[in-house]
Amino acid sequence: MILGVSSGNLSSLYRQQSADYSKVLGQIASGKRFARPSDDFVGFVRHAETNTSIMAYQRVNDDLVRAKEAFDTIEGTGKAISEGLTELRGLVNQRTGMESTDTGYTELNNKITAMTANLKELLSENASDSYGRDLTGATSDTFNVTLADGGSKLSFDITDVSGALADLTDETKIKTAEAAISKWMAEASANSSAADRQLTINQNIISAKEGAAESIGAIDEVSAISKATSLQVRQQATVSMASQANLSQLTLARLFQ
Repeated sequence: MILGVSSGNLSSLYRQQSADYSKVLGQIASGKRFARPSDDFVGFVRHAETNTSIMAYQRVNDDLVRAKEAFDTIEGTGKAISEGLTELRGLVNQRTGMESTDTGYTELNNKITAMTANLKELLSENASDSYGRDLTGATSDTFNVTLADGGSKLSFDITDVSGALADLTDETKIKTAEAAISKWMAEASANSSAADRQLTINQNIISAKEGAAESIGAIDEVSAISKATSLQVRQQATVSMASQANLSQLTLARLFQ
């Protein structure tokens, strides 16, 4: 014993100092304040909650990106259909006033029939996306996105064009179809812009939360290095004290020989 401190106590103190020193070295190496709840329970929980919130916003972003892909498909399909309807209207107008016995009538009529079938097929082929979602507007709430707060929804309305090309037999009906397709495209464009705005908002929130998570979880390197140095000095002092205690016990033992 030295100065009222037993060798057992010194050994226990040294083990604790070694554990603390190893922990600090691990923090310096990883750059993280904690690797397990026992390191800093409150900090660990705050860090976990922040990361969970970040993942929620990222999931919303994934939904928004998928919605934008659908709106892009609608715009592309709508543009192709609009161009086809314009051409079809010209052919139908050309046929107006012709008799079925007139030269070129049969050829023109066959062309109109084929183009009408192609336009309907184009809409049918793009009626759903790769996720199986209806793009024609026949199904409501297809593109509603639940935001990260869990209580709000971003609704994207789409005009129902599922039957817009059902009858294209005269100019009036073709113009009606053109108006429906034009509205379909305009809504998709507006929805895409709204999704972009929400993506920007979400990304700003994610960046802020990632900064907060890093602040919570990252170590103060200068402070950690200072702590490691202090623990190392204390370890050396403990070893020195233990050595003196062992030497004193050896000296006493020799005196009683």
